[in-house]
Amino acid sequence: MKNQSIPLTLNLPSNLEAMTIGELARSSDAEVHYKNGKLSVRRELEDSVATLEVSTYPSGGRSAKISSAPKPEKKYELLEDIKAMKKEGMSQKDIAFQLGMSPAYVSKLLSN
Repeated sequence: MKNQSIPLTLNLPSNLEAMTIGELARSSDAEVHYKNGKLSVRRELEDSVATLEVSTYPSGGRSAKISSAPKPEKKYELLEDIKAMKKEGMSQKDIAFQLGMSPAYVSKLLSN
């Protein structure tokens, strides 16, 4: 069996689709964090929040995750997504960053 390339289609907002990682990280409206080998970049748009996370491991390996979440009219509308992220092992802080809300609000939603 030959190795085949499988195209990866991401559902990113059109104004982010053509940006390089460097352009995203340098944009004036992006929030960038780096801690313990993990780079996180979040950019809020009119109707969504786009997040890029790149993790580096001691062996030199890397993993990357790109996500885009629509901004809900009411944040509690994301409760099911928040529960799913928590079940996957994400911290409340990472969930909050990815969705563009405060960790305290994520905590409040999960405690109700």
